[in-house]
Amino acid sequence: MEQHASTGAATSEKRPLLGSVTKSLHAEHGKHTGWRRRRALRAKAAALLAAASGADGDQRFRVCFCGRAMKGESVRVYRARDGSRARFAGLVACGSVWTCPVCCLAVAEHRREELSKGIIAWVRMKGRAHLLTLTCPHDANQPLAEVLDALQRARRRWRNSRTYKRLLGSGSLRECKVAPSLGFVSSLEVTYSRANGWHPHLHEIHLTARALNNHEIAELKRAWVACLLKEGLGTPAQASDMLAHGLDVRGGEEAVNYILKYGREESWGISSELTRSHAKYARGSEHFKPFGLLELGEPWADAAFVEFAHAMHGRRALVWSPRLRASLELGRELLEIDLVEKPLPDEELRGELTGEQWQVVVSRDAEEELHQYVCEHLLFADTAQQDLDEFVDYLRKRSPRCHSP
Repeated sequence: MEQHASTGAATSEKRPLLGSVTKSLHAEHGKHTGWRRRRALRAKAAALLAAASGADGDQRFRVCFCGRAMKGESVRVYRARDGSRARFAGLVACGSVWTCPVCCLAVAEHRREELSKGIIAWVRMKGRAHLLTLTCPHDANQPLAEVLDALQRARRRWRNSRTYKRLLGSGSLRECKVAPSLGFVSSLEVTYSRANGWHPHLHEIHLTARALNNHEIAELKRAWVACLLKEGLGTPAQASDMLAHGLDVRGGEEAVNYILKYGREESWGISSELTRSHAKYARGSEHFKPFGLLELGEPWADAAFVEFAHAMHGRRALVWSPRLRASLELGRELLEIDLVEKPLPDEELRGELTGEQWQVVVSRDAEEELHQYVCEHLLFADTAQQDLDEFVDYLRKRSPRCHSP
């Protein structure tokens, strides 16, 4: 970039020249691969789900329209303070946590931060937190939607059981000295195995007035297995295995100490297990998370992802029990589509692009280059807008590679 006298000599010396910038954009191939990966997976998800639309042309999946077209008069450019990522706001966004690997991470990070804040507030009031994971037996050939519906029916039956109400029944903050629980937050996670099919499981964080003991945990497990059997999820012959694996409880003093120690800085702790589980990639070659399926590039995996998208359509990713948010003074819950546009705490606005400038970026297929440039070279707020404008002018000299929106 050209140097600007108005920024001062010290600042000018640190600003990169145009030649060095354009060379480095193509030299460091290993940087920011996560963003490239998510963008490529979003494009693949959009293509698969557009092809899976109904015969009447109805498009139920918003990811098919996510990420390139503008929805306002400008595109706002944000940069993380440490340069690890950049983000473009003001574009059409789907906000889907199930089918969009770009939007899901933005939504999940906001949800994780909020949930951590609520948990920390509760444990500082001498409360306790327990992470419960509920699952069920399943067959390789069972459709995902069928297993999900049965699993959620079993959970409703379990919450209505006398055992659950006695041990985890919730009340208001004022009532919590009597009621055993302040409430819970629930999330759904799904993995897939070619050998065993779909494996959905539920994560729940229960905020309790005291720690559950081993006898109480055993009671909850027996009640859960009984509900699974009543919904046809498993057989009496499987009861022993279901008792061992159907309900896992972690928490008590260990969970309280962990949350107080790491708080909002933790990246995959107890709150992240709920809010970001759908965004993780399963390790190994046998079990896959939905976006891991999308990345395989094999027909059977593509078909499984499409089935997942249809089965999850309309289901909520994170559910708070009644009155819990009010008790923790967290305010109203924002929609996923609103969270995509909301800046993260470590982001700084670096400038804006006009509609015409964004068309230049898109028509040169240069979103990835722009992202990398913002991360690595937009260091100074006072010159960021001018640097953005000059970078777009540099792109204009190229021939368009694709049609702009």
